[in-house]
Amino acid sequence: MARALATVLVGALTLAGCGVATTPPLKATGLPASSINIALQTTACAAAQCIAVGATSTPLPTTATAERLTKNGALAQLATPPFTAGAFTSASCTATLCYLAGSQDGHDVLWSYDPTTQQLAPVSQAALHLPGSSTGITALSCDPTDCAYLDQTTAHVTRLVTFGASGERASDVPLVTDEHVDALGCATNGVCFVPVSGGASARVLSTGFTSSAWTVTATPATWTTVTAISCLAQCVYVANTAQTPSVAWSDLKGWHDTALHFIPSALACIPGQRCVVVGEHSDSSGAAWWWHKGSGRDVTLTYVPTPLTTVACGLTRCFAAGTTTTVELAP
Repeated sequence: MARALATVLVGALTLAGCGVATTPPLKATGLPASSINIALQTTACAAAQCIAVGATSTPLPTTATAERLTKNGALAQLATPPFTAGAFTSASCTATLCYLAGSQDGHDVLWSYDPTTQQLAPVSQAALHLPGSSTGITALSCDPTDCAYLDQTTAHVTRLVTFGASGERASDVPLVTDEHVDALGCATNGVCFVPVSGGASARVLSTGFTSSAWTVTATPATWTTVTAISCLAQCVYVANTAQTPSVAWSDLKGWHDTALHFIPSALACIPGQRCVVVGEHSDSSGAAWWWHKGSGRDVTLTYVPTPLTTVACGLTRCFAAGTTTTVELAP
């Protein structure tokens, strides 16, 4: 049964005397995934189409699943390429194709999805002309013409692999002792940002699709880790401190943050710097919250009993998923 996903927009109310703008929560209704045995793990959205994929490491007759969100808010099953056992960790879209990444049998796996034909297809590492063996892709991000992903070689070297209109290359991420990568976000200006943690505080490394040089972006010393990053014209982060997680962003005046009241797991943005954070409440039910330049708006979720672990956005709407539930979100 197709379930319409309701969104209610109500005018803002301002609390007298304290200057804090509050708005009634938005509303959204969850939709059960078609697959019962295979958990959904990551989502991707093209301009006007969203998909979710998942896999299992347990031998089953079917070990991967993919579903497309239709225009009327229903889920349609997609045929998947052969898949043995593993997991999908990340997904992102260029202007023409979406890519879904993870690990299969302890190695990198990368699929492409064509929104026009609604077909999934494997992308071999040989097709990217990259040497060496690696143990799985941990993060993936695309701008309109190029993509980048993070993986680790069998020699335990973390590398950034780029492919697309600017060509294919791999470069080692300049980590120091005890550091590890947290996330990856590529902006529309062709620069990719890699938050890392494990040292005295979290920091953000960046490089371009056509550059071999790495630079360091100064971040607040209170950051311990970065849960998520989403970049369009600029980047927005979900950063963690010793006190609380928050949505963080920077401008000419420096860094700013807005505290979150639930456990965040993922972040995605639509044009106009409107971002949605998903995760879980203290009772483990799904949580969602919209952010726009410092202001936040809760989303009241119905039929989302478990945590939301992934979210992706197209031009006007976003698509989140947990292990067995999906939900469409609009600001």
